Amino acid sequence: AVAMTGGQRVGERPEGHSVLQIAESMHAEGVSKLVIVSDEPGKYENVAIAGHPQVYHRNRLDEIQRELRETPGTTVMIYDQTCA
Repeated sequence: AVAMTGGQRVGERPEGHSVLQIAESMHAEGVSKLVIVSDEPGKYENVAIAGHPQVYHRNRLDEIQRELRETPGTTVMIYDQTCA
């Protein structure tokens, strides 16, 4: 998990890395499975994402975590949600 308080600058842009940049990095590292969880999964429709990860609504979080737990190798879940 990555937890940011908002005081840290990460990456080249003030807002940090985008979901697409993180997915590209994780794909390049060779993770065995990559998924994206979001409150707005539709915003990833027709978007080219490295590794072609599955995108799920956050209401399936528990199910996805259990699935990743049983997947061999390194798995990554990108949880796309803006902090308050």
